[in-house]
Amino acid sequence: MTQTIEERRAIERQVIQRVITDALADPTLYLSAEGVAPTRDATVLLDEIFSVDEARLYYHRNGKPTAYGWVFFVLGASGWDVIADHTTNIEALLAGANALAESLEG
Repeated sequence: MTQTIEERRAIERQVIQRVITDALADPTLYLSAEGVAPTRDATVLLDEIFSVDEARLYYHRNGKPTAYGWVFFVLGASGWDVIADHTTNIEALLAGANALAESLEG
């Protein structure tokens, strides 16, 4: 079955939202993207990520400017594979999103 652009983007959004939601469940974590200062505002982050084809989401402790980890998203493929790369120190934070992505593969 051929996937529509809308279906792919909906899958990407689910996975990326899960990444952000799981990170922000930790009250000490802030996230940033290109052109976005460290924030806990998921809407700002999603808007920035979906305005480009590739985006890096950075993890910050207590809003500090220096990131300690990142996840790299590449949009436009199958949707479930939107997480293209990440630093190994945030694997536990990505476990839910990776499980969701696997369940959406197909």
